[in-house]
Amino acid sequence: MKKMPWIILVMYLVAAGCVAHQDDVVMLDYRLASLEERNTELEKRAESLEQEKSKLESELSVMQQKEQAKNRGLMDQSANISVTLEQLRNDIRILTGKLEETEFNLNRRIKALENAERQRLADMEGLHAARTQDQDRLGRLEQYLDFESNRKTAVSRSVSAKTRTAQTVYDNAKNAFDANQLDEAREGFQEFITRYPKNENADNAQYWLGEILYREEMFGKAILAYQKVIDDYPRGNKVPAALLKQGLAFWKLGDKANARLILRELIRKYAATPQAQIAKDKLKGLK
Repeated sequence: MKKMPWIILVMYLVAAGCVAHQDDVVMLDYRLASLEERNTELEKRAESLEQEKSKLESELSVMQQKEQAKNRGLMDQSANISVTLEQLRNDIRILTGKLEETEFNLNRRIKALENAERQRLADMEGLHAARTQDQDRLGRLEQYLDFESNRKTAVSRSVSAKTRTAQTVYDNAKNAFDANQLDEAREGFQEFITRYPKNENADNAQYWLGEILYREEMFGKAILAYQKVIDDYPRGNKVPAALLKQGLAFWKLGDKANARLILRELIRKYAATPQAQIAKDKLKGLK
């Protein structure tokens, strides 16, 4: 603080000293010294407070900088999370589209297979109807020519021939298959199933029909042929093989989901069979 007011006060007192008592002067000096001492203490305290204020302002500035840095980090983190969420949404949209496309293609393939099976059944019914008509025409002709007795003898011989030649028909068809004469083998196995549907080799014949289609890379029709083995001959020895080849046919068509399901069913139901071991090895390649 400035000391000019005190000097003026002292000069004033000195000027008035002619009328004041000496004790009053001493008292004034004492009071003046006390005031100066107090003033000095106040100045020191003000300086200390100023230093403390500067320190607090510095600490506050550091805290504000840290808070700003923290806020920037949170903002960056929030931005990164937003980007990640958007990427996940895009991935989900892409996967949803692929799943819908796969489901559409699968349904279309199933419908195509069902249509092919219906057409095959219709063709077989047509062949059966034509054969029946031919037999009816032959019967009427024989009756007209009075060959009825001879026809009965021929029918009896035909039944006996069927009993004797069941194994022959099957063996001839299997030999044609082994020689890769697929058309002849197909005709032979179809004849065998038609003539001997209850024969012990009927499930084998149906399985080999599926194998012919598989060799011809007609995998959709092969799947249906193998399914007839599973449905019509559930106790036959060809069911594990039919399941295996059915799974492989789905894999050939690019339908790995159904391939996995069928191969896993084979492993679950027929774990002790060689086909189950092949299915396990194949599943490793489908991962």
